[in-house]
Amino acid sequence: MALDYVLSIAPPKTAVTIITEEANYYDYWKRQLGYVILPSGECLNDLLLQHGYAKATHQYYCSRLKEM
Repeated sequence: MALDYVLSIAPPKTAVTIITEEANYYDYWKRQLGYVILPSGECLNDLLLQHGYAKATHQYYCSRLKEM
């Protein structure tokens, strides 16, 4: 379901911007962490949270939380 949602707003070859935080570049499992900014300027991470496709965690510091 989440994949279908992502593909509906950012189909393959959509140019996105990825923003990372130097202090939290990887998670425990060595996955790269970051924010995906869509061409519209919206943050994909925020959209996934808003539509129930993701859950927020406080395990890693997120500077964007100050803005939310």
